[in-house]
Amino acid sequence: MKLINSNSKTTPLNDDPLSRFFNTFNICVNSVGIWSSEIEKRATYTIKDIELIYYTKGGSQTMIQGNIFQCRENDLMILEPYGVYQSKNEGQEGYEYLYIHFDIEPIALQNELIQMLIQGSPVKHCRDGRLLALFQHTLTEVKKHQIGSRALINMLVKTICIEIIRNQNCTPFEIIHPTHRLTDQSVLVNEAIKYILNHISEDLSVKKLAEMFSISENYLYKSFIKVINQSPSQFIIQMRLEMAKSYLSSGVMTIQQITHDTGFSSQQHFARVFRQHEGMSPSQYQKKANTH
Repeated sequence: MKLINSNSKTTPLNDDPLSRFFNTFNICVNSVGIWSSEIEKRATYTIKDIELIYYTKGGSQTMIQGNIFQCRENDLMILEPYGVYQSKNEGQEGYEYLYIHFDIEPIALQNELIQMLIQGSPVKHCRDGRLLALFQHTLTEVKKHQIGSRALINMLVKTICIEIIRNQNCTPFEIIHPTHRLTDQSVLVNEAIKYILNHISEDLSVKKLAEMFSISENYLYKSFIKVINQSPSQFIIQMRLEMAKSYLSSGVMTIQQITHDTGFSSQQHFARVFRQHEGMSPSQYQKKANTH
């Protein structure tokens, strides 16, 4: 009987600080998709989670935290929650990008992750196709609706985040610097919106906001109109309704809880404003959302 000698080589798997950090939280992907614009227009919006954007066609001029960035094809953009962003494709034939919205749990680690992602600049130009391939893989998995897709999508987004962080200041990335800063009014509105979104359940008023930023109510009103084409009051109502619709669609909160968490003074006030804007009562919206 002949003995067979087997020599196996095992490569040790070493731990590292980045791996340890990523093992302390979970990623929950909220949405993945493609956004495109074929006409010249300006879009102003806010987000309540982390958004990763990868430009696949054309480009746009985008305002991030009071800075203007000229984004182009193969640029990666990282947007923080609770900020106001404005994109304009003036002079462009059109642009298209892949996007991923996600949260992390525990939320206490969110700011640390964001700072690691945006190190140097929230906009980076990708010189190879690895990140694009990961974005496309994530979108493909979303469309499959197969068993295990949710877990795989969350893992893919975690992989994207690791790739972004490990390649900071390396060959795959070119840091994109802002072309110029916006006016003081834009910075003011950005800070005011952050405050509104972080205190949406509280009693908010134009007077209170003006006092918070030591400015007149008239200046605050004119600044909002100039930057986002909405008054402070209109913006507050819009955000409260968007949050309320999200809660109603989830089906896990009562109308009373939603009224409190979105800052409406009473259930009657909530129902009246909701019907004015949505054409139905909160209960009707909830029932409709949960039948699809």
